[in-house]
Amino acid sequence: MRDLRTAEISDDLARLYYDEGYSYSYVEGILKEWYLILGQAQGRGYLSAGEHATLCVNKLTKIRMPKRRADDGDEIMTYTREQLDAIGEMLQGTNAETTYMLARYAGLRIGEIYGLQWGDVDSEGGILHIRRQMTYNNDGLIALKAPKTSAGVRDIVMPQILTDYLTESKSIWESGADRYQNQRRQRRREIWDDVQKEWVGSIGMVGQTMEGELLTTNSLKYWARECQRRLGFPLRIHWIRHTYASSLAAAGMPEHILCRQMGHARIQVTHRYYAAMSDRAVEVARGYLQEL
Repeated sequence: MRDLRTAEISDDLARLYYDEGYSYSYVEGILKEWYLILGQAQGRGYLSAGEHATLCVNKLTKIRMPKRRADDGDEIMTYTREQLDAIGEMLQGTNAETTYMLARYAGLRIGEIYGLQWGDVDSEGGILHIRRQMTYNNDGLIALKAPKTSAGVRDIVMPQILTDYLTESKSIWESGADRYQNQRRQRRREIWDDVQKEWVGSIGMVGQTMEGELLTTNSLKYWARECQRRLGFPLRIHWIRHTYASSLAAAGMPEHILCRQMGHARIQVTHRYYAAMSDRAVEVARGYLQEL
């Protein structure tokens, strides 16, 4: 571990991006994994604080992403309705079902999903209050932080299917209070809430098992592999988010409303969903053409 050098890891990331043809976001995910591993290594004494700072913190020496190619645009990847339904069927009744529902019917980013607390869910009003995202500090510890931009702090209107699902999920969770009391007490974790500047218990998080095990942004790895094996295509939460936005754009939702719903800092980002003709958009367009 102590023999690791910034240049070696950076060169390997560049090889994956430039030579192997992996997407920029995929390689970026690998970089985040490196930061997590190195943070845990420091916490366990395999790296000194200075070595960790060199690799992960110091702006002049830390591991960096390769320069993005000029021809590498932000392609919008979406699923068909059949693919979404197949994912939902695969995840039904699993610990990943809530993640899927929040991505499909609210378009949340993965960090926002796992940063959601029950206090953020207004079932009566049908509103989700997005105030935090789950992330990892440089030391590898889970933390709750504000979204990257002020636009990410928003209230999202939920469709009835999601409102009903979350209401039922909370009821099921509360019904297990006596049965799982000991397990939940043992699995309770303290998480730093950078928004409130205080430690909070994991017991209030939406993303946890009946036994109180906290779910994190790494909890989908197993199901990502299973999706590829069972269904023959990858499971990407951001693709589900893209599908959500593309569907609303195709259905005619005003651009400024979708921009707010998605938490985009710039409306130009939202406009991509209107410019890109997804399969869903083609279906809607054909419907309109039939009425001419």
